[in-house]
Amino acid sequence: MGNSKTSTIPIQKQKRSDLGGVPEEKRMTEPLRWPNSAAGARDQAAEEAQAVIHALAPLVGDVPVGDKEEMRRIAVALMKAERIARILESVGAKTKPY
Repeated sequence: MGNSKTSTIPIQKQKRSDLGGVPEEKRMTEPLRWPNSAAGARDQAAEEAQAVIHALAPLVGDVPVGDKEEMRRIAVALMKAERIARILESVGAKTKPY
């Protein structure tokens, strides 16, 4: 202890053994680091969410919309919502299949 240099204690990396008993071969790939790898996905998902809002907003407004237009807007909103899920999954979001 007479040494004036400070000693360092090595830090051990924490093992990822807390994944709920899921076998290693069935685990999802490790998510990429945020925000570098996910910033683009985040922005793209936000744009798609805006498109969903734009598609659905007229359906709850005061102006009547025809049946074909209503169905088209619902279909667009569904496709955009599915796209949002795929974008977020591509950067590590864990979703349950339905």
